[in-house]
Amino acid sequence: MKISCGMTRDLLPLYLDGICGDESKAAVEEHLLECGKCRDELNAMKEAFLVNNYDSNMTEAETVQELSKKWKSSIRKHVIRGVLITIAVLAVLCIFFEFAFVQV
Repeated sequence: MKISCGMTRDLLPLYLDGICGDESKAAVEEHLLECGKCRDELNAMKEAFLVNNYDSNMTEAETVQELSKKWKSSIRKHVIRGVLITIAVLAVLCIFFEFAFVQV
């Protein structure tokens, strides 16, 4: 089945994601064999979106996970520090009020 460049360009994102139907996939592949302009368009899309760059995507995902762990750890530390400071301040206030009003 022969399809035009316009139709091929419309199908390229679906083809690249691997979600177009079998008939569309076959038509796009047949067109790409004959049309260098559409092949160049497909290659440009691959480079722009890094869809097939699994290693790079996984590295980025691991980096995001590491940053997330550090952020959560930092939040935990700040919350614990805040709770301890609050307890210390309350203890000092209790001692102050105990001595201030008992001595009277």
